Amino acid sequence: MVSAYNKEKEHKTDEIVTTICGSIQASARARGRKRLTPYQELAQWITKEKLKDSPQLGATDSNRTKAWTRNLHEYLEKEDNQTWDQYTQREVARNHQYPAITDSTKKGRLERYKLLTAAEAAAYVQIRTEKIGLNSFLKDRKVPNVNAECSCGWAKQTAKHVIMFCPKWNTQRQALKDTTGFTKYSQLTDNKENAKVLAKWLISLGLLNQFNSGLSEE
Repeated sequence: MVSAYNKEKEHKTDEIVTTICGSIQASARARGRKRLTPYQELAQWITKEKLKDSPQLGATDSNRTKAWTRNLHEYLEKEDNQTWDQYTQREVARNHQYPAITDSTKKGRLERYKLLTAAEAAAYVQIRTEKIGLNSFLKDRKVPNVNAECSCGWAKQTAKHVIMFCPKWNTQRQALKDTTGFTKYSQLTDNKENAKVLAKWLISLGLLNQFNSGLSEE
């Protein structure tokens, strides 16, 4: 009796999740494929709000709009640097070595994200911090029934292992090399020209369940 009840409960839960996912996908399709990047949306909103609060500046003043956009970029750049400095200090103290830690770039970090979709930006951040839905990180976070090993047999399935070494993805890796010409991991993770290519490449492997809902292009 209890078993039948649990199965019915699971079935209803699956139906609810499927319905919600379908609604989200339909809504995304209805909005169309041409969308602003998260950075562009934020810049547009800030500009609109500032001009609305200061009508004397003139809503059609393109120079003023450009000035607000430039100031926003400078503000976000400063906030970004401060956030990363605090993050790297904590991670170095824990003896962690990720691209976000080893990258010495101080200026232009946000430039890497300006042309990325929300999904690509999320994937790229996860690659650089190794806070990513692969076995090694999931095991560290004590996710039930997850082992740290990669399916190829390597001890830890990390972003670096998948991108650089896992034999399962040799064909895909060669295509990535042909596109970017990289020979070192840092050329992929620290180079803004390669950010979009790398993020799309990792998403395309289907290893990260969060991007398998059909919304990865959003």
